[in-house]
Amino acid sequence: MHDTHTREWYPEAMSDHTFSTPLIVANWKSHKTWDEVSEWLRAYQAAQPTTAGTVAVAPAFPFLEYVADEIEDADLDLQLAVQDLSPFPPGAYTGAVST
Repeated sequence: MHDTHTREWYPEAMSDHTFSTPLIVANWKSHKTWDEVSEWLRAYQAAQPTTAGTVAVAPAFPFLEYVADEIEDADLDLQLAVQDLSPFPPGAYTGAVST
């Protein structure tokens, strides 16, 4: 079953072609604290990983501005992704942020 809204907005994502560039996303969901975010970014910077694809991090909403600033300030080869808001408590809710 295909989502007609996705097909309308992203027809290339629904095509039958194969993607040749990997996309790696660190999706934090609702699990990281401020200290853990800082630690992860320091570790990523220290490791300076390389890949043939794109690496992105999807922090919870409260950390977006901080992570964006850290990526820019450290000139990290890292993209920023976003999630939505959820009324549920912290947990593994795909794309959600607890309130």
